[in-house]
Amino acid sequence: MNDKILGLLAVSLLTASGAAQSAIVTYEFVADAGSSGPLANVTATGTFSFDDGIIPAGGGTVDEANLLSSLSFTWNGISYDETTANTGGLSFDDTGALVGGFFGTDCSAGTCSTGIDDPDSWLLEIGGEFAYDVGGERLFFGRARLVGVPEPGTLALLGLGLAGLGLGRRREPA
Repeated sequence: MNDKILGLLAVSLLTASGAAQSAIVTYEFVADAGSSGPLANVTATGTFSFDDGIIPAGGGTVDEANLLSSLSFTWNGISYDETTANTGGLSFDDTGALVGGFFGTDCSAGTCSTGIDDPDSWLLEIGGEFAYDVGGERLFFGRARLVGVPEPGTLALLGLGLAGLGLGRRREPA
């Protein structure tokens, strides 16, 4: 009887971990305006999320528009979300961790831009540059970095399910 209960527990954990394979991952970032221009020394934080189902097996880059499932960022008094700013691409290492990417107001698959012809535009490169235009003046440059890294909960759940399955498959007496 105990073997049946353990087996059912293992199957239910494996099923739950299979369903949890596609989850929303959220990161927090900081953008600073740099040391010159009308927003010199201004810092802003934001968050963005994406479905981890887009992460390529073995790592790599995904160059697609609309990769962000949510975005919350306010810059120069203007609030942006996933409908008013877009992704150009996200890059992942072989463990599936986010290592780079870019998004902003003028992005499409694999590319982003900003310029003085585009007032109040901005472009954020994860772990790199933050470029922005204020009122059509000129481009200003700062830095962008991730500050919040999510926990890999899906892998822990999968490991727990496999451990339960192993317990459920104990040798039967001969």
